[in-house]
Amino acid sequence: MPTLLATLLATWCLPGCGGDDGNPASPDAAAAIDAPPDAYQPTVHKAVYYVGLDGNTSEVRELPLGAATSSVIHASADHDAASPVMAGNKLFFSLRARTSGVARMWIYDPLVPRVVGVNPREAFALSASGVDDSLGQLVEHEGKLFFTASVDGAPHHTFVFDPALPAGVSNPRKLCDAAALFPVFAGGKLVFRGTAAGVGEELLAFDLAAPASATNPAVFDLIPGAQSSQPRDLVVLGNKVYFGADNELYVFDPAAAGSVTNPRKVIATGNSGASALAAVGGKLYYEGSPSYSLTGSELMIYDPAVATSPSNPALIEILPGTSGASPGFLQGVGGKLAMSAYTPTAGRELYLFDPAVAPSGTNPALVDIVPGAADSDPRSLVADGSRLYFSVTVVGTGTFMVTYDSTQPTNVTVNPRSVYMTPGEAYDFRIGAYTQ
Repeated sequence: MPTLLATLLATWCLPGCGGDDGNPASPDAAAAIDAPPDAYQPTVHKAVYYVGLDGNTSEVRELPLGAATSSVIHASADHDAASPVMAGNKLFFSLRARTSGVARMWIYDPLVPRVVGVNPREAFALSASGVDDSLGQLVEHEGKLFFTASVDGAPHHTFVFDPALPAGVSNPRKLCDAAALFPVFAGGKLVFRGTAAGVGEELLAFDLAAPASATNPAVFDLIPGAQSSQPRDLVVLGNKVYFGADNELYVFDPAAAGSVTNPRKVIATGNSGASALAAVGGKLYYEGSPSYSLTGSELMIYDPAVATSPSNPALIEILPGTSGASPGFLQGVGGKLAMSAYTPTAGRELYLFDPAVAPSGTNPALVDIVPGAADSDPRSLVADGSRLYFSVTVVGTGTFMVTYDSTQPTNVTVNPRSVYMTPGEAYDFRIGAYTQ
């Protein structure tokens, strides 16, 4: 792996500005000077935001897409950062004190100079001084920040914060008493895994246009009674929500009334599993099996435009036999599906599946970053266009961010390549954007 760790992106050069050539301005140029200025065109800045650990210092960092190095947004040897999320042109992240264990929400304005203790700063506190807000599940929707938190030690509830308004008594405000796990947005609803009285952990749907009530969020008791179906890894495909629950793949239409067929099992096998769901190109990809005892956990593909059948969902065996490759961190990139998967000969490495090519021994294609049976253990996969960002771990060296261009041939000296080799740990990657 020395070539990967030693290779950085080439230095990016910006075109220089031309100087005055000493010639008088032409009439056309003079007219242009007198012309009204063009309408303001906002500039969109996109970056990978992530958490790093440099020695004992926890850092929140920004890597502008296309840049070779990242910059520090926040660094602390006394706190641990997590979950950087861009919402309403601001970056939010949680910061937990290592000594007391108290976590608070912090906010960073990328359009204002960075000043320690001022920008970024604590955004708000829900609990009294010294009491943990216990923040989690940070997600953005329509410019607002949604998250779960505990107030003064009470159970977790779901909150929303509007970055366009000042923090105060009603901002953030509590949406509902349930804590939204694996939250997604579809049909004007927040759909999530939550706990409700008498039903355990089940599927819940909160109507964002209505106040909380005894029926909002609506509760869908997939396993009747107190036993939990534990919905997980919710993803939106078209106008429906897919998820794994009770060891099966389910689908929910948030625009339709709840019934015995909504939510419903996509296909009932009793032993298929469904996790790490991803929607790519109109199809659903997930980790599962037609029968776990026969194939182990493998890549499954479901096409909602085709009738469900023994071949839909379709099985793609990366590791033939009963063991299974256990694909994880599924992520669409450039029309392909990237994932982490395991085989005894290659270890846990990066794979890419091209849906335009028939499945074969080379599709999904192996990207063996650490050659041989050793793992590179790709994690935290995020993508922008055809470019994939993720972490790899080299035993005895560290965990690094690398980037991979899915349109280019694989060559471990240049593709994938390391884009930032410090801090010694890099994880929790998110793609975010703000306008200027």
